[in-house]
Parts: sequence; C-alpha cells; structure tokens
Amino acid sequence: MKTKVMIVWLSFGSICWGQIFQNKSQNIHSHAIFLRTMDIKTADLNKDGYLDLVLAVEWAPNAILWGSKDGKFRECNSIRLSNNRYDSEDVAIADFNKDGWLDLVFAAEDDENHEFYWNKGKDGFHEVKNKFPKFISNAVIAHDFNEDGHMDLLFGNKGQNRIFINDGKANFTEETQKRLPIEQKITQDVALIDVDNDGDMDLILGNEDGNELWINYGKGFYKNETSGRFPEGTMETRKIIVLDANQDGWKDVFVCNVDSPEKNPKPDKLYLNDGKGSFIDASSTHLPDQNIDTLDAIVIDLNKDGFQDLVLAHMGRVQPSVLLNDGKGKFKVSNELLPSVPGNYISIISADFDKNGSQDLYLGGFMTDDKLLLRK
Repeated sequence: MKTKVMIVWLSFGSICWGQIFQNKSQNIHSHAIFLRTMDIKTADLNKDGYLDLVLAVEWAPNAILWGSKDGKFRECNSIRLSNNRYDSEDVAIADFNKDGWLDLVFAAEDDENHEFYWNKGKDGFHEVKNKFPKFISNAVIAHDFNEDGHMDLLFGNKGQNRIFINDGKANFTEETQKRLPIEQKITQDVALIDVDNDGDMDLILGNEDGNELWINYGKGFYKNETSGRFPEGTMETRKIIVLDANQDGWKDVFVCNVDSPEKNPKPDKLYLNDGKGSFIDASSTHLPDQNIDTLDAIVIDLNKDGFQDLVLAHMGRVQPSVLLNDGKGKFKVSNELLPSVPGNYISIISADFDKNGSQDLYLGGFMTDDKLLLRK
C-alpha cells in the first residue's frame, strides 16, 4: 500500500513540475524587440485597463508596446515617442505633475541625453528637451524622497549619483550636495529598501566597484553606512533585487553579478538581513553554484507555495535560470518550469499581462529577440 501511494504522489509531482509558461513571443510587435532592450517597466499608460510595456532601447528609439484584450502588445503609430537614438539604459514611470497621467523618464549613458516625456492622455507623449543636465547614467528611480507628496528622481551614475526634487509641477531642483553622500563609483542600479523597518526607504547601490548601503535619516537625507552593515567586495554588480527570502519580515538582497576582464569571476550573492538592519552573506549555503553572468532578476512565486522564488536573466546565450525557494531562503535550480528560450537577456519583468490571475514574464534581449512567457 505504501508503494502504491508513493507512485501516485510522484506521478502527480511530475505533472506539477512541468513547464508552467508558454512562449507567446509572437504576441509582441515592435521594432524594439529585435535590438537591445536595456530595461522594461510596465503600467497602464492610457487607462484602458490593460498593462502596457515601456522599453529603454540602446542606440535606437525607445518604445511603448500597448497592451490589449487579446493579450497582444503593439506599437501605435499615432502615439509614439521621439525618434531619438540615444544610449538609453533605464526608465522610470510616475505622475510627476499630478494630472492623473503617468509620465516617462529615460536615463542615458554614453551620450548623456536623458529624456523626459509628458503623458498628454489622448494626445500622446510630449518630449521636453533638456529637462536634466548631462551626466553619464545607468539607472533612474522615481520616489517621493522628501515626503511632500510629489515624485522625485534619483539617477545612478558614473561618478556622483544625483537627486532631483519635484515641486509638484515637474519642475526639478537638484539637491544632491545636501542629500546624498559624495562618491565617485560607477553605479549600475539603485534599489529602494527599508532595511531597518523604520518606515522610510533606504538605498542599496549596485556598483561596478563595490556595492553600498545608504541609510535614510528622514525625508531623503542619506548617509553611507556600508562599512559594518553591508558586505563589501570587488564584484561587478548589475542589479539589486529586494525580497524577503527567509520570510522573517526583514528585507533581504539578491545581487546580480557579471564577470569583468579586470576582476575575477564572481557568482551572484544572497545577503540576509539580520533583523537589525545589517546583512550577512549567505551565498555559499543558500545559493546554487552557477558561474553565469546575471544581468537582472525578478521575484515571483512560481510554484504557488507562498515562498519568493527567482528568475534570472543571463548573458551568454543561455537559458534563464529558475531558483526555487524552500521557504527558509535556500534556493535550488529548477529550469524545467520555463520553455526553452536561450539567449542574451539583459532585463526581465513580471506582471499579469493576460489578466488570468497569474504572473507572466517578459525578457528583454540584447541582440536577442525579446520574449513574452505567459503563465498557463
């Protein structure tokens, strides 16, 4: 009797652990999906009830892919962004002038041409030239840093990171000198995280030359408290992912790393919050041994067990990685959950694109076609 029960359980288990996503990349139609999608954000930009996609495209026009009830994403000739061919790296979405419509900001790297777009509703997007000064940037985040009800902007840069405070009408005043630590690293990503559970957002900076923890001392005034609180090293980080890996109520950090010609290869990292706002490196005991360049990752409960799993986007023409969480923050590879879509991926996002109640995936390719994976 025990043997029969075991056979039934294993059979059921094999069904559950098959592919749970379908490759529906034929549902996305845009020039941008065949180029270099450096970043992806999603929001309902036209208030039609369907999520749209905003792509930051390197050295080509950035794009909006409009969602629809048939589950397909298309560009719209009458509502397009400018034909600028800038070195766009990241995008932020927020209602900066509080008119009820979500606006767009793109951060640029080599040519330093950052873009700002008003959302005019049915009249489309209007580009405002020279909204920000020139500086080399890889990341931009929108957040109400000074807690006045208006969305501000922070850019992660080569050299000094910079913060711009919004007056509520999308007039931005730079307050870098009085609000941010002075430093000259190369920042690839900036993540909002309340590390000490005090109700305001601290920052973790993913740098090419040593990551940092900046603590918010109220209303967006930050101090560098990396030493003694956050693991330091010479790894080259591309993305910082915030999650509660071990379900203890404190925010942990997954670090996406790449190899660099100037540095030894470094695997991805998992840093667990000790419950006092400091972090412990648990990578050797909690992560599988993978020596792949990881450019991005998303948090998603793939097997619906209530635990936060990860999907990793890699360069190197390899399959994205699925890391399943055992509920205690220990992860194992389970790549059979995704269809075969090997490639060079530099960005990834998760959302319920087809409105069936499950989280889907969008992978942004780097000279690899973008992919749309819908949950069955």
